[in-house]
Amino acid sequence: LLRQLLTETDDAVLWCDSDIILTSPITPILDSMNSEMFIATEEYGWGRTKGSSIRTTGWGFEDARPLRVTVNSCFMRMNASHLTLLQAWEDCLARTDYREAQTAPWDQRPTYFIGDQDALTALLASPEFANVPLYLLRSGMEIAQCFEEDGYTVQDRLFNAIKRRVPQLVHAQGGKPWLTGKRANFQQLSPYGPIASPHLKRASLPQAWTSPDDLLCRLMDLVTFGNPNLRGFLPALGRTTKRAWKNKAKLFSC
Repeated sequence: LLRQLLTETDDAVLWCDSDIILTSPITPILDSMNSEMFIATEEYGWGRTKGSSIRTTGWGFEDARPLRVTVNSCFMRMNASHLTLLQAWEDCLARTDYREAQTAPWDQRPTYFIGDQDALTALLASPEFANVPLYLLRSGMEIAQCFEEDGYTVQDRLFNAIKRRVPQLVHAQGGKPWLTGKRANFQQLSPYGPIASPHLKRASLPQAWTSPDDLLCRLMDLVTFGNPNLRGFLPALGRTTKRAWKNKAKLFSC
């Protein structure tokens, strides 16, 4: 679809996943950059084996432009100058070894074959595309990667709460907050709730999912006045603390 659109227009083309909500105009960021700049986003900070090295190696490329973070393809801007990159990306996703890896549960796949964005990361760091101008929207600042409790980190939540701001993009990775049935705490307390509620109200759409179901989650929402950054702060802090203790236990066990 992206390649088709880029052959039909001289303008830049945007890709935005359907589980992203915009909290404010993204245009100022996009307009501040040259049209040749390939724009994507940073993956959440504690993802499995961050950066490009393991991905370029896994795909059989040299790491000509080491990236410290993994590229997330949930939001992208590109123009016709990036058609070669898109074709190479499509070719990677058609490889037999990649397709075979996709038959396994995502957490059992090799890190470099988890999904499409791992291939994109490998390509952008490879010798063929290392000269492509690249900007990644900053996780926590320009996009909230809401994966489980603390993909949107404790530090970023506090910083944005103090600044009285929310990242321009909020991405619901993993469990979606609008799903019916039993929802985890991080789904009930997602930043999505207070952000989406006024839009749903104007469109006369159901809003029940924007409020927590469980009593404890309702209390956390109440004491934080429904602040998008803070309503899920305690689950994020708990998950971060648990991960830190787990890492320490591994260190001592060695």
